[in-house]
Amino acid sequence: SVVAVSDLYLTGSCNRKSLGRSLMCLDFSHFSILLLNIIYQKKRGNNMKNIVVLLAGGVGNRFGANIPKQFVKVEDKPIIIHTLEKFEFNKMVDEVLIICVEEWIDYVKELVKDYDMHKVIDVIHGGSSAQYSLMEGINYINNQYKNEDHVIMIHESVRPLINDEIIEDAIKVASENGVALSGYFSIRQSVWRTKDGKSSDDYNLGYHCYLTTNPQTAKLSYINELIDVATKNNFDFQNHSGIEPWMAQYGYRAYFSKGHEDNIKLTTSDDLDRFIFLLEQSRKNTQ
Repeated sequence: SVVAVSDLYLTGSCNRKSLGRSLMCLDFSHFSILLLNIIYQKKRGNNMKNIVVLLAGGVGNRFGANIPKQFVKVEDKPIIIHTLEKFEFNKMVDEVLIICVEEWIDYVKELVKDYDMHKVIDVIHGGSSAQYSLMEGINYINNQYKNEDHVIMIHESVRPLINDEIIEDAIKVASENGVALSGYFSIRQSVWRTKDGKSSDDYNLGYHCYLTTNPQTAKLSYINELIDVATKNNFDFQNHSGIEPWMAQYGYRAYFSKGHEDNIKLTTSDDLDRFIFLLEQSRKNTQ
C-alpha cells in the first residue's frame, strides 16, 4: 500500500530496488500521493500518524433505500467510496480504520479492494451505538500502537463532501491544542435556548454561535482520557455520538477548525439530491 511503502522507505527497511518494484503496482495518482506522504512524514517525523476512524454503521431508514445509505451509488460509485477518496488522496492522512455493521464487513472489504483504497488498514464491526462503535475503533488503535500522540480524525461515511482544507486544518488544530471540532459561523438569527419549546429566558446573539459538524479530531491521549472520565461517571453511551457530548459534560474546552456548510450528512433523499447537485457544480467549476 501507499503508506506501507512510504513507511518502509522512511525507516530504511527496503532498498531502492524493492521500492521500485512496489511502485510498479501503483497508478500515477497513488504514486503522487506516495511522494507527498514521504515528504510530509519526513517533515513531522515518522512516529506520529494521522488516522481516520470512519463510522459506517448507518442503516438508512430515512433515506428511502433498501440498503445502508453509505452503499447507495452516486455516479456509479458507493457514497462510502466518495468519502474514502477524500482521505486516500490527502497528503496528511496516513491510515483509515472503518467501523461497519458486522454483516456488511466483507462487502466493504471488497469495495476497498476494488477501488484501491490503500490507506484502509482494516474494517471492523462496531457496537450498539455510534459512541460504542467509536470506542471499538479507539480500542483497536490502542492495541495496534503504543504512541498516544497519534491524531485521530472521527468522520462519518455519509459525509462525502469533506475536502482537503477541512481535513488539514483539523489535523493542524488538533496537533496544537489536543482537539479540533470542525464547523463554521452560520447562525445569523437570534437564538433562544429552551427546554420545553414554549418559553425561554436564555437569549443568545446568533453571531456568537458556532455550528459544528464533522470531522471531530483529537490526539489519541485526549480521546482516551475522555473515555476514561465518561466511563467512570457512567455516561450514557447509547444515545450520543462523537466526542462532543463528553467534552460538554465534563468541561473540556473546544477548539475549532475550518468547516463548510456544504459538508452535509446524507440523511434524507433531499440530502442526496443536494450531494448530486454539488458534485455536478464541482465538475463544471473544474472544466
